[in-house]
Amino acid sequence: MSSELGITGTQLKTWRLEIEVFGSSEAKRRQKADAAELARLRKENKRLAEEVAILD
Repeated sequence: MSSELGITGTQLKTWRLEIEVFGSSEAKRRQKADAAELARLRKENKRLAEEVAILD
């Protein structure tokens, strides 16, 4: 198939590896963003719980 497109097998392998690396870095970036948001929400939840306790 690659020969039909005028692309070498080596080039296809290189592109595949680049996609795998990009996918991994993208997944790590999303995971870090999710962890940061979770930490922020936990902090906000704690603050709100303290406010509710004060008002009770």
